[in-house]
Amino acid sequence: MDSLRTDALRTEQAKFQLEQKHARDVKELQEKQKTEVERLVDHHTSVKGELEKAYNLEVSMTQDEHDRKLEELRKSQTQQLADEKIKGEQEVERTRSRYQEQIARYKENSEKQLEELRRQSDDSVGTLKRARERGKA
Repeated sequence: MDSLRTDALRTEQAKFQLEQKHARDVKELQEKQKTEVERLVDHHTSVKGELEKAYNLEVSMTQDEHDRKLEELRKSQTQQLADEKIKGEQEVERTRSRYQEQIARYKENSEKQLEELRRQSDDSVGTLKRARERGKA
């Protein structure tokens, strides 16, 4: 019986040692897992920060590109507007010049016609005077 008690005590002792070892192993494993989880959280936080920086940089670059394109478009449209204004002014000047030339021709023709009518009138007056003088004579 002593041997059974001794065996039971040994078994109890071995069981107790195994439970303590198991508790230490579980505690160590929990600590390792906690450390690993903290490391993963830190890593993911770091990656998140880098992704946010990259996203903000991409948004900033896209905004800068958009602003640059808008500025180029404004410049282009301003230049186009200036070119169209110059073309319009040139067309107005050409039209004005054409009309001034037409007016000058009309004036010249009118003056010629007026001079011709004066000459004809003078000729008619001269003819009438001669006819009257012949009639008197």
